[in-house]
Amino acid sequence: MSPRRTLHRGRRIRWSIFACLLGFAFFAYVQRTSVAIAAERMMPELGLTQVEIGWLLTVFLVSYTMFQLPGGAIGQRWGARRTLVLVSALALVATLATAALPSILTGAALFVSLLAARFTLGVAQSPIFPAASGVIENWFPSEYRPQPRRSRHPAVGCVVDANGELAVRARGYEYPAARPHRVLGPARM
Repeated sequence: MSPRRTLHRGRRIRWSIFACLLGFAFFAYVQRTSVAIAAERMMPELGLTQVEIGWLLTVFLVSYTMFQLPGGAIGQRWGARRTLVLVSALALVATLATAALPSILTGAALFVSLLAARFTLGVAQSPIFPAASGVIENWFPSEYRPQPRRSRHPAVGCVVDANGELAVRARGYEYPAARPHRVLGPARM
């Protein structure tokens, strides 16, 4: 294989890896913001107060913050691929629990279970960005690193905020929490 062809293949693989990282970031933002977007509908249907919704949002933030450094260390020790697969599975379980718990529990048991699910989601999402930074460091030459790091956050946040809110308004609060892979845009609703 010629050096030029090898260089092109390496560039294509790098950007494919970046697309996967962008997908991880997209789903993380959907999962993270789903309760905040759906809170208005969740409160009357589940009997939650604004204070309890605040606790659901806060417990995610606290667990996400507490486990970001240990999550980054795990990502370095186990490698980004294993770490991202593990945290994706854990985040999926927490997200599905968030959607399923209201049909199983009520009252205080529901609230405590939702707190546990949101805490678990924060733990699961905490290694995503440190692991992604390690992937970018390993796969992108130093002169190309600013571009994927710069484009990862703002693009995902803008798309998710708009699409998440549209999906909640169209389908109800269970929709993005139970099936975040379907929140792709107005054309899919």
